[in-house]
Amino acid sequence: MPSKDDFPVTDSLRGDFIHDAREELDSMLSSFREAEAESADPGAAYQSFLRSAHNLKGLGGCFGFHSISVISHLVEDRLRQLRPAEFGACTDVVAFIDRMTGIVEDGVEPDEASLRLILDDLAGTTVSPQGDRAGSRTIVIVAGSGTIGQLVRHGLEGAGYRCVSHSDPYEALSFIVRTRPDAVVCTAELSGLSGFDLVHGLVSMPATANIPVALLTSHDAAHPRVKALPRAASRVHVGPEMVESLVAAFGRETVPA
Repeated sequence: MPSKDDFPVTDSLRGDFIHDAREELDSMLSSFREAEAESADPGAAYQSFLRSAHNLKGLGGCFGFHSISVISHLVEDRLRQLRPAEFGACTDVVAFIDRMTGIVEDGVEPDEASLRLILDDLAGTTVSPQGDRAGSRTIVIVAGSGTIGQLVRHGLEGAGYRCVSHSDPYEALSFIVRTRPDAVVCTAELSGLSGFDLVHGLVSMPATANIPVALLTSHDAAHPRVKALPRAASRVHVGPEMVESLVAAFGRETVPA
């Protein structure tokens, strides 16, 4: 257990994080404004922005600002769906920067309810890569294969959902617990933790038990691991109909193009 003398060190480190976070956020805003004004190479500005967002994502949780990690991941994920040349037109990133700046300036981590309101507000300001207003329902996609993840994301965004992608199942689990998305899709093959294990964990934990979850797998219903899946989870076969199957599993009809 920390001694009384340890707390000034903790406060000092927390202060250092707040200072560094301000600098990263200022850098992110400058990178965007330069790309927006076409006064800098868009590719360089884009990469600089992503580096700062990645740094904040890693540091936030270490110093008790998990909200900064979550929002950093969302904006990082948002930009990875764009080409660098499109960065300067992605004006909604300013809302993410403003929210993180507000948290850093307050110096207080938002409680769960406040963070939920922040994330809902950010979801409402985000425009999908297709240029349409993103859906109000959020689906987390945990995919070991970049190809499958991209196909699923493209299909679900076309159906009106807002999607957030993860490749690391442990990072995804933490994100899901903190943000409580409307649904989760995961592939069977993941690094370090299988999709089967992730599904069992999500269904068994009280914090996530009510979140609809679907597993993408090439195994048929007779496979032992498929048969052992919780009844609350949906099995969706990898193939041409998987997006339609996911939309049906989550109880929402596809939005016409």
